[in-house]
Amino acid sequence: MSQATKERITIRLTKRDLDELQGLVNQGFFNSRNEAVRAAIRNLIAEKKREGKTDAQK
Repeated sequence: MSQATKERITIRLTKRDLDELQGLVNQGFFNSRNEAVRAAIRNLIAEKKREGKTDAQK
């Protein structure tokens, strides 16, 4: 995906959630927090699609 097709969002996390997220990065599961958040969002969308609860497009 090229930079031109990406949009920036801002989120607020509790310290605990941020620490857990950073832990996943530190353990090597993801290269960055951005990558982890994108993966989580893709997984959530896929799950909801399987449940038939969204009309989200690719």
